Amino acid sequence: MANDDMYDTYGSLDEVELFTDAVKRWDTGAMVKLPCYMQICYLAMFNFGNDLAYYDLKIHGLNLLSNIKNEVANNVLGYFEFFLFL
Repeated sequence: MANDDMYDTYGSLDEVELFTDAVKRWDTGAMVKLPCYMQICYLAMFNFGNDLAYYDLKIHGLNLLSNIKNEVANNVLGYFEFFLFL
């Protein structure tokens, strides 16, 4: 997974803190401070989550956006905690 590699291999502490905060905010404005490679990962994750929520709402009548945002944030927090452990 790209996020795992980003946290384990490429990201500095400052960068992964910014990325983690941006994901928790779930706002494209939050990605402005990120390096280009992180902006790409962030926007892909943001768009996928929103597209998935749109599909579920359109097809099944379920608004799952808050659930999706929470799960993505929890996943990224796990990567961040592991990064700090290393």
